[in-house]
Amino acid sequence: MIRALASAFFIALGIVLGGSFLGAIPAALIDQPPIRTMVELARTLKLWGMLSAMGGSFTALNIFEAGLARGDLEVLIHHILIMVAAFLGAHLAYLGVLAIAGER
Repeated sequence: MIRALASAFFIALGIVLGGSFLGAIPAALIDQPPIRTMVELARTLKLWGMLSAMGGSFTALNIFEAGLARGDLEVLIHHILIMVAAFLGAHLAYLGVLAIAGER
């Protein structure tokens, strides 16, 4: 359980941080503001980081739905915790980008 939570957290964190930092490189090359681009990318990548960390949207939703249909509380709690861990990883990365940009 801890392994799955840590994995979801760090995958979401890595997607948002890596995508926003690397995505700012082309902005600098074409004379666009890289810091603003980095913040915009971090904001839009939060959702993608969460979905990727959960294993894709349809897989997670199918498992969640199956847990609801069967009334399997353990499966539901497990996936809710993974969603929370993925959100926390993505949000922490977003806050980190904001801090680097000087916006927080």
